[in-house]
Amino acid sequence: GVPRRLPSHDSVRGSAIEVRIADSSVRAYADESVAAAALASGARVLSRSLKYHRPRTFFCLEGHCSGCLVRLGGVPNLRACQAPCSPGAEIEGQNAFPSAEVDLLGAVDFLFSRGLDHHTLMTGSSVLNRLANKVVRQLSGLGKLPAHAATQLPEVVERSVDVCVIGAGPAGLAAALACAEAGRSTLLVDDQLRPGGSLRADPRTSETTRMGTGRERAELALAQALKAGVAVLSRATAIGFFPEDDGGVLAVAAPEQLHRVKARAWIWAIGGYPVNLSFADNDRPGVIVAREVGRLLVD
Repeated sequence: GVPRRLPSHDSVRGSAIEVRIADSSVRAYADESVAAAALASGARVLSRSLKYHRPRTFFCLEGHCSGCLVRLGGVPNLRACQAPCSPGAEIEGQNAFPSAEVDLLGAVDFLFSRGLDHHTLMTGSSVLNRLANKVVRQLSGLGKLPAHAATQLPEVVERSVDVCVIGAGPAGLAAALACAEAGRSTLLVDDQLRPGGSLRADPRTSETTRMGTGRERAELALAQALKAGVAVLSRATAIGFFPEDDGGVLAVAAPEQLHRVKARAWIWAIGGYPVNLSFADNDRPGVIVAREVGRLLVD
């Protein structure tokens, strides 16, 4: 098997916990993502694509590629790379039968290797065409409905600040710190599991400045921002900006709440995200962004 981590790392990561991935018990840590735990345990396929049921797994580890969507705790379509492990968490694959690793529906990819236009499938017979479309509709869609229906809408929190910074990478953290130190009330919104952005993928250390790895620099920058009074919303996605409402309103979706943010000034430090290069089978498990290799090494 693949070595999990050196024992000396446990003191840094905290106590180990147990989660279940596809009915298998997996050793994890409470501060790491489900995707990292799955990768370390040897899991290579987390879900299947919508139409051809091609194997899907982590590619960007930043929540942008949708390759690691899983069912977590009975809730579908959650990003494994942005979901923290918790004791006893149940993680399942999606869009597959009987499992994500062995999906019989993957035969579609083999039988229609040159592509499938279900709108013109079996058009020679209207009866067969209706039957084919009914089957296609049954197979489409990502995930099943949540195990438990929601009983109430999330709470909406009204927030009003001088400056709202969207994105907590190196630039966003620096901007938020500067605003807070200038005496401005500052809110920092970030959709990642932990603030830091590309810093958390940088394994380099600096001998001249005696700075640690990117992860350590990210933790230091976050601590400085918090000490200066910056309010931080982590795992919070900015889902819409409405300039026509009250001079500008940002809608933010956090895990348990919705936020309606008003600010006198906005700073957009959203950075960029990697995309697949154009080559055959670029969507297969094992193809991963180089920057995220660094993230796995140091974060």
